[in-house]
Amino acid sequence: MSAALPEVGQYVWHPTLLHLTHGVDDFQGGVCKVSAIVEKPDGVYVRLEELGDWEVSWKYLLEGQDEWRERYGKQPGRADPDLRREFNE
Repeated sequence: MSAALPEVGQYVWHPTLLHLTHGVDDFQGGVCKVSAIVEKPDGVYVRLEELGDWEVSWKYLLEGQDEWRERYGKQPGRADPDLRREFNE
């Protein structure tokens, strides 16, 4: 994937996120669609349809694309909340 700026509608891979104290935000990694581009003083960030309002560093996403493409293949990224009380206190 090139270092060029992202485009809305572009597909990228995002890794799995598992949180110990807020499992409601857990996310299973996979292919996600860029829904917005946000330029900030410290870099370019993207919003992904599957992550809602979260903004993710474009530089971070670029660095992991090869690894995540191999790991997740065509699997779609998706919310996977763990609503158990002990993981959300």
